Amino acid sequence: MVSVSDAESDIYDLFVEAQSHSQGPTLLVRASHNRSLEEDVQKLWPYMESHRSSFEIELEIPRKAKQPARTSQARVTYAPVTLKAPSQKQGDSVELYAVYVRELDPPEGVEAVSWMLLTTRRIRKPKQGLMLIKWYAARWSIEIFFKTLKTSCRILKDQTQKIGRFPITLAFKLILTWRIMYLTHLGRECPEISSQEAFEEAEWRALWCYCHKTPHSPYAPPSLQEATKMLARLGGYKQWKKNQVPGPSDSERILVFFLASYPQLDKTHSDPFPTPNF
Repeated sequence: MVSVSDAESDIYDLFVEAQSHSQGPTLLVRASHNRSLEEDVQKLWPYMESHRSSFEIELEIPRKAKQPARTSQARVTYAPVTLKAPSQKQGDSVELYAVYVRELDPPEGVEAVSWMLLTTRRIRKPKQGLMLIKWYAARWSIEIFFKTLKTSCRILKDQTQKIGRFPITLAFKLILTWRIMYLTHLGRECPEISSQEAFEEAEWRALWCYCHKTPHSPYAPPSLQEATKMLARLGGYKQWKKNQVPGPSDSERILVFFLASYPQLDKTHSDPFPTPNF
């Protein structure tokens, strides 16, 4: 088991607790404190900047606010470190491994990516450090997954159900959340592929008929980008910018759509299309 967390988890007591339980989960934490190292060598950041064990990787940086997504070269430094106990605490030093990721040539006016990662996992080879970087990079997708589960699928409201019903609802909405995330990522990475790569035939035909207010669907399926945007509009998506793509929250009503719509559409697509009660 691996526990991945952001800078708010850079807590000395957490590392001490992890070190005292050898069978516990692996910790991977983004550092926020420039901690003192054992034997007064240097503090954490200067020590890692001067360390020789490094390699370069290609870093895929997602879009952020007005900054577009980009691909950059980054230098990775890894080394064992021994952190001193904070001055206000009584305790032993903590032995960890540090992985320092620095973007080499960020665009002008853009702050360079800089991650200092601390982990209880041993790092001896570059590929081990790269694996930890991939784990940390996946953290944001995991957070979006649970945000979608809570906001779009409203799982918190379902906790008021009877005890026997909630596990069934949770299982269904976990699958639903995965599907929303899958459609979002696939729509961004491969927008021009056929929608049949992600939708059953009955699904994309039902979606087309409802969005175009017609009982007749086209012979050829629309592109995945077109189908994803049609679906997102049911959740309130408005394309303010030309190249803007839908996000997970734009598919908020996907559950209502599929429950109320496509089961009502027969194979001939000749019945009047029902209007879901959103």
